[in-house]
Amino acid sequence: MARGNAPVGWRSLVNGGTTRLSQEVPMPQIDRPEDAPGAFHDVWNAHDMQAFGTLFHDDASFVNRFTHHGRGVEAIIALHAPLHETIYRDSHRENMLIDATPIRDDVTVVHFWSRRHAGPAHPAGPHAVDTLILAVLTRNEGKWHIQAPENVTLTDPRTGENLLRAWRHEPAPRTLPITPLTRPAKSPVPAPATAPPPHHGWRARSTTCPVRPAFPG
Repeated sequence: MARGNAPVGWRSLVNGGTTRLSQEVPMPQIDRPEDAPGAFHDVWNAHDMQAFGTLFHDDASFVNRFTHHGRGVEAIIALHAPLHETIYRDSHRENMLIDATPIRDDVTVVHFWSRRHAGPAHPAGPHAVDTLILAVLTRNEGKWHIQAPENVTLTDPRTGENLLRAWRHEPAPRTLPITPLTRPAKSPVPAPATAPPPHHGWRARSTTCPVRPAFPG
């Protein structure tokens, strides 16, 4: 698989060229689908997007938590590299496996929690965001790679506020007050209109919808 020209321990820059990492970063390997969360946060925390690209199939697609969609390894790297050169350059990620569900011998769906800690480089300052990642992994020539991940932010469904879940041995997060929803009074439902009598031999049209026939195949 084509992964660019940056050697191990070096990082590709957005505008071309490479920069030396603070320490040697071995290329990640997913031996089992359950290894995907750990491999994902290892390369993220090294800010090595060339190594990040090796986690994916060449034709993989990626949907991040801002609904940006990238298809193909080069597009996935291009989606993340500018962030790791700027606002995410001092970020740190922790992933925790939820489950791995085999679909076939060579296809597995993996869910994992992911907490991204942003540092001072972020315009909003240091903060944390929890997301849940769904990833489809497939095996080709004995090697597992990510085919299609999607990242969803944990939020309050009524306010859109970002939430943090209880993480490992941390205390439970603050419970948000639940305000009962008020619903407007229902208006009386008018009685159905009486169908007109048949006229000149025509049959009154049924008020029920016919069942749509199933499509062949």
